[in-house]
Amino acid sequence: MERNDIETQLAEFIINELGMDLKYIDLKRDDISLFSPEIGLEARELIIIFFESQKKFGVLFTEGDILNNRFDYFQNIVDCIYKKLVNGHNEND
Repeated sequence: MERNDIETQLAEFIINELGMDLKYIDLKRDDISLFSPEIGLEARELIIIFFESQKKFGVLFTEGDILNNRFDYFQNIVDCIYKKLVNGHNEND
């Protein structure tokens, strides 16, 4: 799966399932937290993204993924998913 596919699917989930309006937000920016006032994500919604991403992409996040990366940044979530898919670290390991 390509990074673009992950970005698209993750953004669609945030828009469709969480009801966030992201059309005016550049999610490619690496300097904007999903918790920022521009986006306004709530902590419980990030937890939903965490679990749904694991299910949707067939990956398992580790504690290190959360603590060592800013998991509240869209591109960091995409990077984490992409690396796990490329390296073969999925939920069946």
